[in-house]
Amino acid sequence: MKEFKLSAWPELPTPYHRTAYRRMLSDMSHRFVSMQQLADASGASKLDVRSFLNMLKDRGLLRERVAEAPPSIFGPIGGWMAAGFIVGTTWTLNHYMGLITQSGDAWIDMGTAAGVGMLTVSTLAGGKFSKAVPNIIAALVAGVLGGLILSFFLPK
Repeated sequence: MKEFKLSAWPELPTPYHRTAYRRMLSDMSHRFVSMQQLADASGASKLDVRSFLNMLKDRGLLRERVAEAPPSIFGPIGGWMAAGFIVGTTWTLNHYMGLITQSGDAWIDMGTAAGVGMLTVSTLAGGKFSKAVPNIIAALVAGVLGGLILSFFLPK
């Protein structure tokens, strides 16, 4: 969802000399707001809000951004809980319950498949591969260190 904020206070043309438009300008002068928030606060229709925003955009007086995701009711710990439940359950089903068995000397990590998949999707969606390089290097170093440490403890 897009949010809008004024970059400068405009001189309004005559069709926009109503209180609803001044209310929208006031809200947008303080913070980023969505089209729905503007319609709710001003009482204007969505069509009026859209045409007003287009007029401001055409004059170069509008800043836009994509709204952040709404916060989880669990906050940051919610992401950790989801990761624990999803990854833990998947690992338990695949390895402990025996749905997938590893054979041979090669060990395949489920995280590698997920990482390659996400890298491919984000690159195809227009993301920059160069931004992912530091994370790829960190993942490789962590994987090698993790494997080395586990090799000291696992039976041969």
